[in-house]
Amino acid sequence: MISTEITVGDKTVIDSGFVTAFQDEQVKIKLSPEDLQTFHDEEGIDDESLTFVFEFIESKEKEVGIEVEPIDDNAVRYEIINHHNGGMRMGGVSPRMGPTEPVEVGEMVGRRLILNYQVSTREAGEGDTQAIDFFYSFYLGGEVSE
Repeated sequence: MISTEITVGDKTVIDSGFVTAFQDEQVKIKLSPEDLQTFHDEEGIDDESLTFVFEFIESKEKEVGIEVEPIDDNAVRYEIINHHNGGMRMGGVSPRMGPTEPVEVGEMVGRRLILNYQVSTREAGEGDTQAIDFFYSFYLGGEVSE
């Protein structure tokens, strides 16, 4: 097995990927700190798993954007609204949309947890979204000061 470590500036990539959701499906990502112990000097870090739920909303009443809502202490819901209002390109694929800067979303193993994502949609017909392509990266940043 090959072990890979990727850094971007002073951030360490801990998870990065691409998933496709169909129709009204949500994407749920659970990060578990037991796999991250190697990124922290102290033994026995008592962090709990964190869950991120991404929902893709189309609404004529709302502007393009994102709404963030805590579910509980270890879970948060991101409603990504009108994610393909940037218009469709040839072949019914929208350009990727998402934040231009990574967002600090919490902490894990004593370090800042940072997220960046992009969304693109594919349509089968006029305005009929069939698939949502979700690209994401989670990073560990600098240590959190007490």
